[in-house]
Amino acid sequence: MNINKTLADSELQTEVQILGFSPEASDHFYERLKEMGFLPGQLIKIVHEAPYTRDPIAVEIHGSIFGFRREDARQILVTNVVCDEGVA
Repeated sequence: MNINKTLADSELQTEVQILGFSPEASDHFYERLKEMGFLPGQLIKIVHEAPYTRDPIAVEIHGSIFGFRREDARQILVTNVVCDEGVA
């Protein structure tokens, strides 16, 4: 079962796949994400979040770590990665 959501809704240490970007995302934001490798189909996961507020978050993609405010992470549409044994 695929569950579509935003990156901001994802759980810590759960791998998700990028589906696309919110229609509200600016062209500048989208271009910056593309330059960093955030493209549909790529696997990413939240590897750290700030204590108490959980904002900002640290996201890993291709072995690199990027920081995002949850407000910006809401512009990245993702789905859970499903493996043979269930959700990864």
